[in-house]
Amino acid sequence: TDADRQAFWEDAKKVEKAKKGKETTNDSLLGEIPTSLPGLMTAQKLQARAARHGFDWPNIEAVFSKLEEEIMELKEAISLGDSKHQFEELGDVMFVLANIARHLDMDAETSLRACNQKFIRRFSHIEDRVAESGQTMSEYSLEALDRWWVEAKNLEKGN
Repeated sequence: TDADRQAFWEDAKKVEKAKKGKETTNDSLLGEIPTSLPGLMTAQKLQARAARHGFDWPNIEAVFSKLEEEIMELKEAISLGDSKHQFEELGDVMFVLANIARHLDMDAETSLRACNQKFIRRFSHIEDRVAESGQTMSEYSLEALDRWWVEAKNLEKGN
């Protein structure tokens, strides 16, 4: 089975590392995941490893329920003005988002990078429109800037 192959692979990796003198004192199933990776990538690897050992949501709907719960907890922390709790809850929201990506068999890090590029393209469109007007961005209302954002979005869609 897949679980047997995975267990065999993990055991083989431990033996290989022991031969290389890299045996760790951390026997945790999560201990072999490098913490130097980007956060979203680490989150997905942690979740995938835990899932291989049966610790996983049964379906993506359950993950979305968890996301809603974490968003509510973040809103509560914000309403209380508790910055330490806000920080923790924001991390929980991002961790669940990485889990959604894993359930969709997508890479969260790559998805976010693509989103960043999309934001840059659309914001550049706004900057171009502002420059064409001869004014500065601060002279426009958010509503006016948002109209150009929608315009950029529609141009990308070919509308």
